[in-house]
Amino acid sequence: MHWLARVSGDVLSLSLAVVAGVLVTLAVVQTWASDAIFDADRFAGTAVRVLERDDVRGEVRRVIVDQAIAQQPDLVTARPLLETVVNTALTSKAVERSSCRVRGSCTTPFSKPTGAASSSTSPTS
Repeated sequence: MHWLARVSGDVLSLSLAVVAGVLVTLAVVQTWASDAIFDADRFAGTAVRVLERDDVRGEVRRVIVDQAIAQQPDLVTARPLLETVVNTALTSKAVERSSCRVRGSCTTPFSKPTGAASSSTSPTS
């Protein structure tokens, strides 16, 4: 009977080690997700930085247009127009404002820098 207690103790130890490993893995994934995905400012910053790249913006535009055409095949003749509309949306003021908020400045590849030259100064009386 002594050997049975030893075997069940070994099984219990192994089971607890596996449970601990799974819980540690879940804690690491949850910590990463809360930092990278659920933090709205960080997520927006990552999205804005990625969309600043021409190749990424082109791929996003292509995927969106392809999905629209897959939903409505008649739109294939309007593909150039759809691409222009999507590209305009991706380079819109809303994306620019997100970039300004995330970076703390309003210099983006989509617009001219803003700063002292664009700020209005009013004379004091």
